[in-house]
Amino acid sequence: SDLGERKRLENQVIELGLEDSIVFHGRLDQPQAIASLSDICLLVSHEEGFSNSLLEYMALGKPIVATSVGGNIDALAHGQCGLLVDPNSPHELALAIESLIQDPCRRRELGELARMRYEEKFTLERCLEGYVKLYHGILGGKNK
Repeated sequence: SDLGERKRLENQVIELGLEDSIVFHGRLDQPQAIASLSDICLLVSHEEGFSNSLLEYMALGKPIVATSVGGNIDALAHGQCGLLVDPNSPHELALAIESLIQDPCRRRELGELARMRYEEKFTLERCLEGYVKLYHGILGGKNK
């Protein structure tokens, strides 16, 4: 739910003459299709758990700008494979986005680092390995 913000934002886009640059899609059944076409992916919320969207962006090798909340911090390795910004600073967010727009090499680098981190930590195989290791630790190595 957009908590009533969508209409206000749509009006702001019109006021700024940006109708040809911004599309409000609403709910998507296959958001990966949009993310795969994107040059930069954003996850800019004030609160966050551990976001599947963020993992999908990482798997696609996309450069990411995210707010430094919840699981975003750990997923992006404290900003090592994506840009983290203060959730209460639109100015910092704008600067981060602008810096990636102006630096295609940095976009590629962050995208590659994000993809590598995803493959190291967050694939299904890696998660299963982690659970097996956890359970073996709990059982003290019994029932291998």
